[in-house]
Order: sequence, then structure tokens, then C-alpha cells
Amino acid sequence: MAERDPKTRAGSSPTPEAHGNREARAVAASSAPEGGASAAAPGLDDFNRVRATLEALLLASTERLDRAMLLKCLPEEDHPLINGALENLKLEYSGAHRGIHLVEVAGGFQLRTNPAFRDSVRQMYAATPRKLSRAALETLAIVAYRQPLTRADIEEIRGVDSSGVLRTLEEHDLVQTVGRLDDIGRPHILGTTPRFLEFFGLSSLEDLPNLSADELQALDELYADEMAGEEEGGSE
Repeated sequence: MAERDPKTRAGSSPTPEAHGNREARAVAASSAPEGGASAAAPGLDDFNRVRATLEALLLASTERLDRAMLLKCLPEEDHPLINGALENLKLEYSGAHRGIHLVEVAGGFQLRTNPAFRDSVRQMYAATPRKLSRAALETLAIVAYRQPLTRADIEEIRGVDSSGVLRTLEEHDLVQTVGRLDDIGRPHILGTTPRFLEFFGLSSLEDLPNLSADELQALDELYADEMAGEEEGGSE
């Protein structure tokens, strides 16, 4: 699964895919004149004003912006121009020579770094510690491909208690409760979140790479091998 930056939250660090930084956004916000889009962009025709407004919103946001938010941020008379302006921006940012692309993820829009320059961008964050352990990432893969499922289902696959790992994934807003099982104790049914899609650059769960039955079985056996290795290491 492709790597994708999480939303900026307390206790988390921005990833290489994140566009811009807090300081730049703060400067842009403090220098913007009051009075709305028209006051900020005098002399522009309606289409280019809407286009420039959308570009500013996308640059200022630390997370994807869905259509509902875009509609909220622009006056009603500008709403018919939004789709065309977004397509125009996507075209402008689509060139291989551009360092930033406008992409559609999880039902929203976001400015992201061009994957072609990922290695260079990652060097800037080389000292950033990993926020998700291997166990958390592998548990997340189980949830992604097996959902909906309960914690008991996950622990049956892993063979170990998963409460701590699941708590970490929930704190990162990658896994959530999507329902309750009609059984004794009404256990939580788990699934991935919209942020999971954003994190890995997916528009929907249908964009997950297809796994064969053998690959799914290998996913189930992954933890057995890992746990066996840990036990051998601990006995030395």
C-alpha cells in the first residue's frame, strides 16, 4: 500500500507526503486581507477567482477537503464553478515537472508531493521516528483486508492479545468501531477509517491491491512466523 501522510494531530509528526508547513500557512493566513474572496482577489473574473480561492484553501489545509467543506467556504453563487475550477487545477498540477499534484482521495481533494520526488522529500524527514510499529502495520493490513471483523477475529489470526495494537491504531484514527455484533457482550465490529484511505492515498477500499486466497493465507500466517522468531530470539 502506498504511503500517505496522516493528518496533523497531537503526538504525531507530518510525513514526507504532507504539503507545506505550519509556519508557511500561518504567514499566509496572517497576511490575507479580510473581507472574503472578492476582497483578496480584486479584478479577477469569477472563474479565476473561484479557482484561486480553491487553491488557497487546498494549500492552507493540513487534510483533504471534501466537497461539503468547499461548498461551505465559497458563496453559493460560486458553487456552479467549483467542479470546473478543480479540474483546471488538477490539469495544471498534473505535469511531471510539477513538484505538487492535486489528487482526489477518500472523497476529498488534497495537494500532495509528486511521488517522483518522494526519496528527496523523505530525506528531510529521515530523523522522524516511525509512529507505527510493524505489529501495528500488519494488524492494520488484517483489518483492511478482512473487515468488518472483531478484536477476537484479529486475535485468532495473530494468536496474541491485540488490544494494545488496536488502541494505537484507533489513536491514529486508522481503525474505528463500525458496529456491534449481536452476540454475548455485543463486541465491537472494527473497520478502517476515512483517514486510512487518506494515509495510503486511496479513493476507496476498492483501490486496495487485490490479494489472492494464498496471499490472504500468508497474511494470516505472518504473525505466527514473527512470534516464532521472537521466541527463538528470547531463548538465546
